[in-house]
Amino acid sequence: SMNAVVQDADFMTEVLAFYRLVASWLLSVASGGANGVSVSGATALPATPPLEFTSLPEWFLEDLIDMMIFVSRHVPQLLMGAKMDEVMMLILAFIDQPKYVRSTHLRAKMAELLHVWLPQDDAQ
Repeated sequence: SMNAVVQDADFMTEVLAFYRLVASWLLSVASGGANGVSVSGATALPATPPLEFTSLPEWFLEDLIDMMIFVSRHVPQLLMGAKMDEVMMLILAFIDQPKYVRSTHLRAKMAELLHVWLPQDDAQ
């Protein structure tokens, strides 16, 4: 069942590593294959998305975001100490770019993931 898979920390660690690679690849394709987006965020995406990026289905990105939300809510201990820079850069690069991510629903999911990742106030 799904609980058994989620409880397998080794498998879920591999899943997170896979999605980090997907995030890095999506950023690379979006920047035209150049190192247009770095983890430091020094360079922005091109004003017009490359054809290679616009030809990709948006569910590539949606699947990644959905998995990150799921892991963050159900097995947050997996993210403790995990390096998620690529995923964070992906969100920051795309969240306000309707030319890159046309779905407002998907951009809202990115905002939801950012909210889940923000430190929570213990008083709430």
